[in-house]
Amino acid sequence: MAVRSFLSLLFSAARKGIIFLTSVLLFFSLSARDLSAEDLDPATALATLLRQNSVLIVGETHRRPESPRLVADIVEAYLNAGGCLTVALEIGSDQQPVLDTAMRGEHSAIRIHPIIDHRAYREMLTKFMDLVQRGRCLRVHAVDAPEQDTGSKDAWMAREIQALIPSSPVLVLVGSLHVLKRIQWESGKDNPYLAERLVRRGIPVLTVLQEWEGDCEKRVGRLLNIRHPRAVEVLGLTLSVTSAYPPEEPEEVVDRVVMWECVQAKK
Repeated sequence: MAVRSFLSLLFSAARKGIIFLTSVLLFFSLSARDLSAEDLDPATALATLLRQNSVLIVGETHRRPESPRLVADIVEAYLNAGGCLTVALEIGSDQQPVLDTAMRGEHSAIRIHPIIDHRAYREMLTKFMDLVQRGRCLRVHAVDAPEQDTGSKDAWMAREIQALIPSSPVLVLVGSLHVLKRIQWESGKDNPYLAERLVRRGIPVLTVLQEWEGDCEKRVGRLLNIRHPRAVEVLGLTLSVTSAYPPEEPEEVVDRVVMWECVQAKK
């Protein structure tokens, strides 16, 4: 209940534009067990967790270079340990033939929404092309709704991802809100995000949020249990932009947070 109380306070503060609660409050509201962080680097730890779940969904703030680099590192760590893997990306499904051509090493202009497209994202795709052409057991799929589709984006992606699961585990990179596994809307509406749609179908899903510290030249990622003080704060701030009630327990909504911490501040 202490966690839900904190989330409620954080929602209220964030909606008023006042973020004044600190991790000290959280430290005293959570047990020592809840303060754990993974000892391994995020990519290695998440590759291991992916083997225990059908789907791993990584939520990103679009155009942050650390996100596609993290996903590329997870893929490499997973494949190096053996087995096959499918990557699902927030690219329109109508681009799948173009994406397939690119993965074979042929020149193809993959159309990616400008909000998502950036240099590091393209570098991630190039990394996948290299792995596929080296004979690694990797499939790359475009699972977003085509631009002309007027239905639910999350419903479309859920159908696409569910169809991929029988072949191998699926690693998904999408915007942050799509990773939320349970949302109780204040309006009473039932409009679940991607992760919740998969959970409702009985699919084992692990979800990860990301957060970035200040203004840095260089960052290093740390994987936090969702009950870590900073992770709970990230979840609260993420949910504060929605019209939703705070959850009873944070793990109902998200499992982990990758915190990108500054190691070199900008001059």
